[in-house]
Amino acid sequence: MSAMALGTVLILIAGFFFIYSKVQLPIKQLSAPLSQSSQVYYSDGKSLVGCFCSINRTALSQTQLAQGKYLEQAFFAAEDRHFLTEGGISITGTARALLVDLSGSGYQGASTITEQYVKTYFQQAGGNLTYKEKLKEIIDAIKLAKLKDKQWILSHYLNAIYLGNGAYGVEAAAQTYFGKHAWLLDPAQAAMLAAMVQEPSGFDPYHPTQPVSGLDVSLLDRWVYVLGNMAGDTFPGGTPVLTQAQYHKLVPDPGNPAADLKNFPKVDKPRSAQANWSGFRGYVMNAVRNELETRYGFTPAQISSAGLQITTTINWRKMKALYAAVREAKHMMRVDGRAFPIWGRIGAVLENPKNGAIQAWYGGPDYTAKNCKKLDCQFDTALQARSQVGSSFKPYVLAAAVKQGMNVATSKLNGTSPLCVPPDSSAQTRMTLSRPKRGACPPLWATVTPDNATRGGPVSVAAATAASSNPAYVDLAHRVGTQYIIDLANDFGVAVKGPYSSKLQSYLGETGIALGIASLTVEEQATTFATLANRGMYHAPHVIAKITRNGQPIPLRVDQRRVLTPKETADVDWALSFDTNSNSGYTGTGTNAVLSPYRPTIGKTGTTDSSKAAWFLGALPSQYSFVVGMFTRDFNDNSQTLAVLPSRGGWTGGYGGAWPATIWQLYMTKLLAMSHRPIAQLDPLNVTGMSKWIQAKSIPKPKCKPFWFGNGRGRGHGRNKTCSPAPNPSPSGFPTPNPSPSGFPSPSPSGFPSPSASPPGLGLAANAAAASPAGHAPAHKQVASTPSLTTAATLPQSPSAKPGWAVTTTGLA
Repeated sequence: MSAMALGTVLILIAGFFFIYSKVQLPIKQLSAPLSQSSQVYYSDGKSLVGCFCSINRTALSQTQLAQGKYLEQAFFAAEDRHFLTEGGISITGTARALLVDLSGSGYQGASTITEQYVKTYFQQAGGNLTYKEKLKEIIDAIKLAKLKDKQWILSHYLNAIYLGNGAYGVEAAAQTYFGKHAWLLDPAQAAMLAAMVQEPSGFDPYHPTQPVSGLDVSLLDRWVYVLGNMAGDTFPGGTPVLTQAQYHKLVPDPGNPAADLKNFPKVDKPRSAQANWSGFRGYVMNAVRNELETRYGFTPAQISSAGLQITTTINWRKMKALYAAVREAKHMMRVDGRAFPIWGRIGAVLENPKNGAIQAWYGGPDYTAKNCKKLDCQFDTALQARSQVGSSFKPYVLAAAVKQGMNVATSKLNGTSPLCVPPDSSAQTRMTLSRPKRGACPPLWATVTPDNATRGGPVSVAAATAASSNPAYVDLAHRVGTQYIIDLANDFGVAVKGPYSSKLQSYLGETGIALGIASLTVEEQATTFATLANRGMYHAPHVIAKITRNGQPIPLRVDQRRVLTPKETADVDWALSFDTNSNSGYTGTGTNAVLSPYRPTIGKTGTTDSSKAAWFLGALPSQYSFVVGMFTRDFNDNSQTLAVLPSRGGWTGGYGGAWPATIWQLYMTKLLAMSHRPIAQLDPLNVTGMSKWIQAKSIPKPKCKPFWFGNGRGRGHGRNKTCSPAPNPSPSGFPTPNPSPSGFPSPSPSGFPSPSASPPGLGLAANAAAASPAGHAPAHKQVASTPSLTTAATLPQSPSAKPGWAVTTTGLA
């Protein structure tokens, strides 16, 4: 070194103490929270879904960092072996760095962890440092070492440093390279991250033997160096960080790259945590972002830079199983070798009734599919898409009637068809619905056309529900009142109120509301059945189970309220259980959803006219609520209809009882095999204090009329009197279960027969004796509604979250 250079060094040292007294430590800047990404995990809190990244950084607390046995020791071995005992700088290291810098032979960075931490903040403010700034950096490091303890400095350093491939801090790097938390790294992995610090933009973990230009050292070389130092260092107390045996196992032949490379840690494929939203990850990330914004008030900028740690309610195994079930069903739906129609849409939601947690859902085939535009792949078919629901809205009508005091066991609904329905504004009382006179209903009244489900006359609540009788439920809704039903649906968390609610009341009265004119999401329907499976207690559906920020938890916001009493819920569930219970003596519309072994199930199908949408809603008491919806992409395109799908279990492909019920059964079978849940029973029916509603008078027996029998020329040699059978049984002979709260026989899993259904319109075969105390077979079986069931009134179009996705026709099973 020249005399001039040496003199310059002495001048700097002489002036050091003067500058030291003048420099103010920017402690606020050094203590400011680093910009960091927000990480999203599956329900286990360990498996990463993705990140919201303005910068890929996740800050860890001192406690979290200290959990790693080798993490901190690896960085000591790589960067500052005397960190715990030095005063913020290394005199020899600093002198060496200054001599190298001033001699013009190169640039040597900060020599201690404390200096590196200070340098990180200066670099954020303006890139490379001047010599004056370098001197200030040294002074800041000394002062910082006096003001803050070692663990504070170390944790901030480990969260700040850049470690290549867009990863800032040890947690982001651990997730990027190894898919695990930093405190879980083994010695080899921890040593690799520590080795990266020397040249993070040059070292390549995916090609560790490649030397860095200008440094002539590879990452593998640096990794061996770090492990060697770890073998020579000790934990506080004197225990070796790595024993010689551990070291030689990892580095069997130091200096031999071929031998050393065998134990170099395997890293994940190059990926961006933000961009890797393929498969169902994108749907999860979007749902989390929406919940953070709407429920917790975070702005988009905060979400991507506030360093939130978010654990979701999403169970990865349950999600995978659901996607497998949908793929299996799509394969079964292939017609003449043709794949599932590209305009077809499927949505499904699995919800925990006890707390509203969404555990899995099917929001689309792939968030980053190649033909994404045609598939609307980033439009969530479960949480965003709205479609009219057909008869799957009838549970809301049923619940409203029960809440008003209807006895589900003894009441008789009006199965008369065709049926005239007065508007809400009519002066007609709740009991004046009638058959049209002279073939037409009065002006502004709606007509419910003939219904094969009930064959006219009085019908039990169980039979009407199992067969999805339109006249019976339109009549019931007329008595309960449209506004009452809308208000109750909103208590269930269903957004019925909107621009179309007034149209429902003004034009269609109870016809539209009972037959499913409202457009709902699959999530809303799943939450309703979760409430029914949870004894009437509503919990807001949610996908976020835990949020922390800087190690501090953020309180969750999950609304809950009581919608029905447990007694009322038990009555509603009892009536809905007949949709999948052939032991009842009725063949319901949901026989394709029956589980084996049999489990009591709350169920309801829904189908719209022209088969533009089909639904199956189902829940197991206190265990799972699972809803499946299928839709067409464009309801104005008459070529798009689910009716083109193959028949299933006696139901044509466009019915809710066909493929939605099949998907429900496929997935629930997989889910129960995974979870090993015991068979849960429905709460006992309890109609104490409830009223028997008689919505229709019994049909009188026809008078006996004589007819002649003779020689075929109109003249007989005698005549006889006979009576044709009554078109409908009297109430006493109608196949109502007529249970008592304590004595009604629950279906037995061991005795449940295999369902067997015939195509709609031809009659559905029943498979079991009636559920009457005596066990006698009913007088006849009820069959489900058919595509001919429409309303004569013009149905108003409901709004949709996405144009063209709201189905405008209603009224099927």
